[in-house]
Amino acid sequence: MVRFKHRYFTVEVIPGHKPNSHSFKLKSQDLHQCLLNTVQKLHGDYGIAAVLGGFKAKYCNPVTRLGVIRVRHGPHRLVASCLPIVKSIKDTPVSIRTLYTGASLKHCFKFAVKHQKQALMKMWNSLANEGMRQMVKNSIMDLSVFRELETNIEIPAEFRGEQEPVI
Repeated sequence: MVRFKHRYFTVEVIPGHKPNSHSFKLKSQDLHQCLLNTVQKLHGDYGIAAVLGGFKAKYCNPVTRLGVIRVRHGPHRLVASCLPIVKSIKDTPVSIRTLYTGASLKHCFKFAVKHQKQALMKMWNSLANEGMRQMVKNSIMDLSVFRELETNIEIPAEFRGEQEPVI
């Protein structure tokens, strides 16, 4: 039996300078289809055949616009070359920035937690009251999809909605 190695890209989707760019909602299906179309344009039938085997957009957070893409090891170079070329998703001008490339979903999860905590800290002081802070924290730190993707990832108690023990 052969083991397939994968590579995971953690990417940030930055919407273009449109007045309604704040209403842009990132969905994993849209990201998946957009990247497949770009691979088809850039690398042709060979590229699409090589990538399709293990390609999937695993996670997209519509608030922070953070996404995780899974690709088989080898054809991941084809996808990596296509990421900066993407100019629009569903007729919305965007640019995609690769933040992290990892060999496991667990390491991408750790990076996503760190990155989203930094995004939360940037917004924290500008929020008016504690209710708004909790709402933004819950939406930004929504990493429950990772729990469904891979069961051996240990999610900290603060993100599961549980209280940490006081020592």
